[in-house]
Amino acid sequence: PTRRSSDLDTPKIVSALGAIEKDNGKIRLIHDGSRPKGKNLNTYATTNKFQYQTIDNATKLLPNDGWMFKIDLSEAYRVVGIHPDCYDATGLQWTFSGDTNLKYMVDTGLMFGGSKSPDV
Repeated sequence: PTRRSSDLDTPKIVSALGAIEKDNGKIRLIHDGSRPKGKNLNTYATTNKFQYQTIDNATKLLPNDGWMFKIDLSEAYRVVGIHPDCYDATGLQWTFSGDTNLKYMVDTGLMFGGSKSPDV
């Protein structure tokens, strides 16, 4: 999810943008909060240190007759919205087809590579 920024409202941080084609032919947007190095979203973020649980730890929490399963929600990560006060830190730049002017947009959802993303 993105919204277009006005020409006078340039975001404070403009991160790298890319796209890849998935196996099913769909295109996945990659808005990388860890790029460009030294002047990216992560440069200004303070993070809490934590560690994910392992599968072994998770299975120990199950009762003897318990079940586990995994589901892949194709865009679950991208639908997590961010607070509008943070939009200035999620800038994108793009030139649209038929237009010679560079346009700025802001991402309104969690992006790839954002060090704070797992912490929200």
